[in-house]
Amino acid sequence: MKRKPQTKRVLLVEGDEDKRVIPELIEATGITWETQDSYIVGIEALGSIEKVLKAGEIETRLKGSGLLALGVLIDADDDVNVCWQKIKNRIEKQYPNLPDIPPPKGFITQVSGMPKFGAWIMPDNTNRGMLETFLLHLRPESPLLELSTQVPQMAKQAGALFIDAHADKAQIYSWLAWQNPPGRQMHNAIQQQMLTEKNQLLLDFVEWFCSLYDIENVNTK
Repeated sequence: MKRKPQTKRVLLVEGDEDKRVIPELIEATGITWETQDSYIVGIEALGSIEKVLKAGEIETRLKGSGLLALGVLIDADDDVNVCWQKIKNRIEKQYPNLPDIPPPKGFITQVSGMPKFGAWIMPDNTNRGMLETFLLHLRPESPLLELSTQVPQMAKQAGALFIDAHADKAQIYSWLAWQNPPGRQMHNAIQQQMLTEKNQLLLDFVEWFCSLYDIENVNTK
């Protein structure tokens, strides 16, 4: 059955990988993603962080008819505070009194007459990194963890071409290459319980997500 687009609760993300991974993370903690005729949240991949944060994108979305909640999920990359300032620049006219730094458990705000707004900066609203950095924390304990850190560094020294900013990508894909079956995409790895360590970081993210979109969080019962 074809499900209707979810337009009342929307999450803006950078790319298609984010769009595929987020629903799997939510479902991995016991929350149902699909309702009878729709999804609990509509995820839109805009193609890049620049497109998510370009002037007018978020501002226009917040004026959408019937919108109840809008979320933004982006990578911190090298500087989480720079990313946070860019988000503030987009919403500070509609949502005053914003904090100087992003809250470590995700940001949510609401003012009268406006949709609820939230932001999560991967991996944890505090440190540099990206979606892949977040997922590195969801690997189960294994002797392979240390090896997956060493191998990309060794490959880099031997001439591997990935840039330093993508070291976490190299690490997560090295680790996935050693699973059974090897080389799963990240969303498939979550489905197959290769990346489902239910630690505090994951629980904090799910709590932020559920609070923003007014979804019952079964993990807090």
